[in-house]
Amino acid sequence: MRDSSELGLPGTALKRLRGAPPATFVRLGLTGVSHAGAVLKGDFLGMVPIMLELEVAALGARDLRGVVLSATLTDMLLAGGHRALFAHLVPFVRARFGAMAGFETRNLGHLLARLREWGVQPDLVVGPLNPLGFMMKPTPGQVLAELRAADVPVVAKEIAAGGAVGLEEGARFARAHGARGVVVDLVDVGEEAGVLRGLAAGEPPAVGGRAAAAML
Repeated sequence: MRDSSELGLPGTALKRLRGAPPATFVRLGLTGVSHAGAVLKGDFLGMVPIMLELEVAALGARDLRGVVLSATLTDMLLAGGHRALFAHLVPFVRARFGAMAGFETRNLGHLLARLREWGVQPDLVVGPLNPLGFMMKPTPGQVLAELRAADVPVVAKEIAAGGAVGLEEGARFARAHGARGVVVDLVDVGEEAGVLRGLAAGEPPAVGGRAAAAML
């Protein structure tokens, strides 16, 4: 987003695609043509798919499992009520990259409610969930209620509540309240890596790190 505002989409493309194979330019061109109208209007509906193309091209991953929109962009789009973009990105990511489509958010309760209202079902949503209610918006109670009603798999982050809760306690709380897995910042792991390995081995869904998905 910063590059596109400073360099424009052409400059951003050149920065991201330096040294990329010809096939990458072809795929970017096809995405650009199919979203040309929205791009010309400066609409997020056209710009975000192109930025995803650029980010994935720069990543160079051969085995892409998921594309997750970062919380900064997700929450901006959520606040603007961009239903059409949420509805468009899910099938776009699945068809274009053959990967899971997800959204990271700092407003888990709000996002789950909107996705249900809009009839949008991504493959996963990543959001804060912990015993202290840290960063659980709009309120911890509403987040837990939305989790019970959600049709979307939720992966919990901020399970350590800013370091106030042990990873094992946070992970078990998240799993007990419906999270399919947890994502942990390396800064929170420390000496608890063994705890995470034990949880991953003892419970079916994965405990993962932020490297598990490409993020815009």
